[in-house]
Amino acid sequence: MEAAGIAHGPIGFRKRGLAPMLVAALLALNGYAYPASPASGPNASPAANCESSMAPQAAGRTNAVYPEVKVCRGPDTAWIVVVRGSRRAVTESAHFSIGQGRFGYGFGVEAIVVDAPDRFHVQFTYGSASVPNSDVIRFVWRDSAWRIAGRDFSTLARCADGSIDTSSRYSVNYLTKRAVATLYDGCRLRKTVRASLHTMPPTLQEFDPLDQALRPKQFAAYF
Repeated sequence: MEAAGIAHGPIGFRKRGLAPMLVAALLALNGYAYPASPASGPNASPAANCESSMAPQAAGRTNAVYPEVKVCRGPDTAWIVVVRGSRRAVTESAHFSIGQGRFGYGFGVEAIVVDAPDRFHVQFTYGSASVPNSDVIRFVWRDSAWRIAGRDFSTLARCADGSIDTSSRYSVNYLTKRAVATLYDGCRLRKTVRASLHTMPPTLQEFDPLDQALRPKQFAAYF
């Protein structure tokens, strides 16, 4: 069964690129418009903008089974909101800072995908405008809480010949506590490291993309 979700470009976090109105116009020509909805949760700001996963009904599903996932942002922060179950229970992540160059030149949301009734993932893009980082965070409902199940982080680099190619990346499964990092020196492979983690999967409420606890530094995979 296909995952319910949307894949799209930045939602106003990046500092470079086309003006938002022009982006919206180009998307409209292709039959797509960014959804705008008020944020949910006790700490949500009335002025917040949210991007949502595809409505479950569109894929023949019900809100009682498949969660709705939103990525919301205020002037300087962003956070994830998950609405789950027939009682529409709301779980909200920590509000993490996206201002003052914390993510380099900008921060964008590439995809919000509901994979199963108990799983979803969000793909962020941030860093340099020309060689951005891709950061896929996977969440699972386990032990009565949304937990971070895995992470696939990859970078790009400018090569000696002026081209852009894949650079260092790592993949972590926080449930099995396994991780693998492929480290590059520019565009040249340096080494691949496999290791076991010694941490418990953090919950959605504790989530921050730049939290050092989520990076596999336990086996010297420095970026």
